[in-house]
Amino acid sequence: MFPVILTGRDYWDELVRWLQARMMREHVYIDADDLNVFTMADDVHTAVKIIRDFKEGPGRSGIILPNGMEKA
Repeated sequence: MFPVILTGRDYWDELVRWLQARMMREHVYIDADDLNVFTMADDVHTAVKIIRDFKEGPGRSGIILPNGMEKA
């Protein structure tokens, strides 16, 4: 698990709308939770905050560290 950030809402919005309309509602290939695998960010500050929050969050990466080790 790691953050996937789509930078530039104007660029990605059409794809996301297509995923919602065609893949989720029309064909039911995906559900709403599948759209949570990414986050859209319009600026670099938001993207950096998402990455920092992930890095500093406990256990978010799915990596289990051996006893006595800490995140760098």
